Amino acid sequence: MASITVWLTSYNHAPFLRESIESILNQTWSDFEFYIIDDCSTDNSWEIIQSYQDPRIHAIRHETNWGSSGMWQILESLTGEYLAIAHCDDKWMPDKLEKQLAFLQKHPEVAACFTRVQVIDENGQFLDDSETFYGRAFAQENRSRQEWLRSFFEKGCSLCHPSMLIRNECYKKYSMFSNGLSSIPDLYRWIQLCKHAEIHILQEKLTCFRIRRDGKNTSGDNFRAHCRNATEMYFILPEYIRGCSREDFLKIFPEAEQWLTAPQIPIEYAYARILLQKDRSKIHHLYGMELLYQSLQDPDVTKILKEYAGFDNRVFSDLKTEEDIFSIIPKAHLMCCKVYFDFGDGFSDEKALLFDPLYVDWNDRFSLSFSMEKEEVQRLSEGRPVRNIRLDPDEGNYRQFLGVNFYADGEKLEGEPQMAHHMEGDTVVFDTIDPQYAFEVKKNFRRAYVEGYTRPRNMWEVDGYMSQTRKNCAEKAAQLEALQSRAEETARELERLKTENSTLLAKCEELDEQLQKGFFLFRRRQKK
Repeated sequence: MASITVWLTSYNHAPFLRESIESILNQTWSDFEFYIIDDCSTDNSWEIIQSYQDPRIHAIRHETNWGSSGMWQILESLTGEYLAIAHCDDKWMPDKLEKQLAFLQKHPEVAACFTRVQVIDENGQFLDDSETFYGRAFAQENRSRQEWLRSFFEKGCSLCHPSMLIRNECYKKYSMFSNGLSSIPDLYRWIQLCKHAEIHILQEKLTCFRIRRDGKNTSGDNFRAHCRNATEMYFILPEYIRGCSREDFLKIFPEAEQWLTAPQIPIEYAYARILLQKDRSKIHHLYGMELLYQSLQDPDVTKILKEYAGFDNRVFSDLKTEEDIFSIIPKAHLMCCKVYFDFGDGFSDEKALLFDPLYVDWNDRFSLSFSMEKEEVQRLSEGRPVRNIRLDPDEGNYRQFLGVNFYADGEKLEGEPQMAHHMEGDTVVFDTIDPQYAFEVKKNFRRAYVEGYTRPRNMWEVDGYMSQTRKNCAEKAAQLEALQSRAEETARELERLKTENSTLLAKCEELDEQLQKGFFLFRRRQKK
């Protein structure tokens, strides 16, 4: 029995296949069986595979495309003590298997050994780690299994599958295969592995991972890949706590202590709270909500959460209002609004109130209100009266505003649009993504109310206006250049005339001097 089973997956990568196969056959450790599985390629991949006569090779061709669904059944029958999985567009350095095997034999407590990765392009050219997402993601240092799990949670997959050598028994024992995952199945595998065992990364670049700039490989950076990744991430999120002990959970998520204030509180509640933090994605938020909803379906858990965490259906109801998880509200109907205060020392970010996104209704109307007696405003003012107020109704978008009214205790304040803008009838159209209005405050007030009508400008309108503006600027620049050219020509002519004038003056002085001398000689002759 060979000590290592190498498994190469092949599908329509004929231009790279021969290089990949030969990088495996030329390993310095030669005791391995080599399975090449062609998943019904439509190019000449199968012909390339059949051209090799090495006795270590077991070539299998699927008559129909299985995808990853049939992989597990075949893996179950592999008998090598160690398993390495390669991809047909990647390649290995000659001593990869030898160095990994030596490490695993020396460290029986480690389940799998990975290597650092050299990212290459379609032509096999080395890419700098900083040039690609995968170059940065795979540049990992070693850490504990709990730290790995936290890293996966925060950053996603950061281990390179074709760089792995794993103990075969671990691959099977820890159920590292899940049907239905085609974009990020590796992330699922590493979560299952690190939930049970330690791993290690050799800090040598012994694996070449190919990135196709056309985005045609599964790991390509394109819209379809990102959509697929997002969906599969939702399926994977439960794996972080499935079968996880409380001890391990706190090592992975130490911040969970703030929610696990009593031993009766389940880790699912703390995990949901972590998922619902503001800096998490909508995917995290959705699964966090689902966890809380599931918890409330169990009367015993509901009682525990009420008693020890102060969480009940009322709190859950409030949580559901904080995030637009499904992005139901179009971006055009939300505005990020700030109000700046001038207490005699000008406007600054330190003296501003940021409001939750304002909702612009279907009639294009928005409104907001605030109290000058609000603790936050009192802290900003330090007892000083407000002199001017600046409203930044929506940073980050080009907008049109038809009327923005500011009322202080019911009295309307006079305001003027700031920043670059132009008028289209009665509508103020901002030519910047930072619209601003300034209002003069003549006396103290308690409450303020702002209302207005707005709509975002269509990008074609913005592009058209900016294009015309650029054209006008180009014409003005050309006119200015022409004027400058004429001015320079006039200046040169003036210098020429000055030079001619100086020459004429010198000649006049010379003639005058000669005339004086002639007159003097004439007088002398007359006296004689």
